Amino acid sequence: YSTTDDSHITADVALGRIPAPDLTTANTVVNKIVTYEDSPPTSPDFFKHGMIASYFQGPGPQDQRTFLRTSETIRSALQKLGGLFFTRNVVDRVYDDDSASVNPQTYDDGSAIPSNLRKPSFNWNGSCCTNDITNNWNAGRFFILHRDHGYPGGWGNPSYDQSQIANLTNGALLPVVFSINCQSAEFDDPSPSFVEQIVNKSGGGAVGAIGDTRVSPSAHNSTLTLGFFDAIFPSVLPSYGSSTSIRRMGDVLNAGKAYLDTQYAAGDTNRQFEHYAYHYFGDPSMQIFGGFTSLPLRINLSKVAAAYQAVVPINPGDPPFRVMVNPGDPGLEGAAVTLMRQGVPVGRGIVSGGQALVSPDDGSADTSNLTVSIDQDNYVAGSKPVAGAPPPAPPPPPSPTTSTLTQSCPSSGTVLQPMTVSGTLSPAQTGATISVTYTRPNSTSFVDQVKTDASGNWTDTVTPSRSDVGNWTIKSHYAGDGTHTAADAGPCTVTVR
Repeated sequence: YSTTDDSHITADVALGRIPAPDLTTANTVVNKIVTYEDSPPTSPDFFKHGMIASYFQGPGPQDQRTFLRTSETIRSALQKLGGLFFTRNVVDRVYDDDSASVNPQTYDDGSAIPSNLRKPSFNWNGSCCTNDITNNWNAGRFFILHRDHGYPGGWGNPSYDQSQIANLTNGALLPVVFSINCQSAEFDDPSPSFVEQIVNKSGGGAVGAIGDTRVSPSAHNSTLTLGFFDAIFPSVLPSYGSSTSIRRMGDVLNAGKAYLDTQYAAGDTNRQFEHYAYHYFGDPSMQIFGGFTSLPLRINLSKVAAAYQAVVPINPGDPPFRVMVNPGDPGLEGAAVTLMRQGVPVGRGIVSGGQALVSPDDGSADTSNLTVSIDQDNYVAGSKPVAGAPPPAPPPPPSPTTSTLTQSCPSSGTVLQPMTVSGTLSPAQTGATISVTYTRPNSTSFVDQVKTDASGNWTDTVTPSRSDVGNWTIKSHYAGDGTHTAADAGPCTVTVR
């Protein structure tokens, strides 16, 4: 579960599923993810290549669905992106239409399709050539998008089903797959779905995938698709959202759903359905690397400084140290730093101003076996032991001196005549503030503030009015300071006649 209550459909945390039916498969999936994170492909060719499989639906020249327009919107934005290692990006098209007699001319909204998609220059052969998908997949594509119809066993058009998965031999060239169609990720069926099988496959397949579990509304699916890709590549929807890329796949899933929420009213039942139906299969904290901007970068651990810093514990049981981390790379500003004790996270901080300060939160003062792990978008995470032993903690500040306050009141008073109250603060302080509270017979009160002299003595004088006949209550208070405790005196009772 990823939300705190049933009326709140937007996920509060990123959620993912490892769809393994047994331990062997679970190890396969986890090892694929760890390899992708720790040793991603090093060829720029992998990160400049994607593949989109899509469908022009209908017997006439105008498309009847949003599949193709959505796919081309994404492809057009991605083709324009350049990066550190390449200037040309390639998103391969594997597109299908209803039959050889169909001549695609316009999208579903009536706008013209690109000239290079028109027959005979473009071969709409997706339905007959599943090898196109297999060959692209095995050659290495950092993402694969299918936008069309689907079913638990695979993709509708271009057709690609479970029987083809055995032909995937892409090894470590693992894509993130966006299977945006109906039911291809139906994980609650005894038979494993297409998406589950490509994630579970050993020796290839996918490192993770987004897919849905039921028959789903076509227009909403296309909106989600745009949201997913704009999260990673903000130029897909230039007038929407932030210009900062989101790369962690669980967050990409939630970002797509957040975009969906901006396009449909709160009462739209299909909007709520899509929140429930779409899932990420894999590790939701895994980031999709590179792709049209640069190869994933590596942290230069020789520049990373991680050292102990002594601190005065604030609460009983707090450790007398924290770890100061300087990553030595401006590109790591904003990076997450995790303090690990024997592989278990015990603290977390963010690099700000070139450093992060991280305190262990497990209540242990043990400084052995501590390492720091640094994680940043488009960087391969790196870890390093904390250097040396912590310096001794500075001595705690001395305990404040105990203060004593005395108060002397007259035995009685007379209306319209001065009435003096005095006292002494010990140890003596010059100029300390004493608050004297007077409560009249009618229960109203007022406070006078007076200062002590060099001997700690203080004096205050008030004059009762004619209406103040009766018993007065008088008390005094010293609030203390950093080196002296607070103190009180009184109350005393004075009868005014």
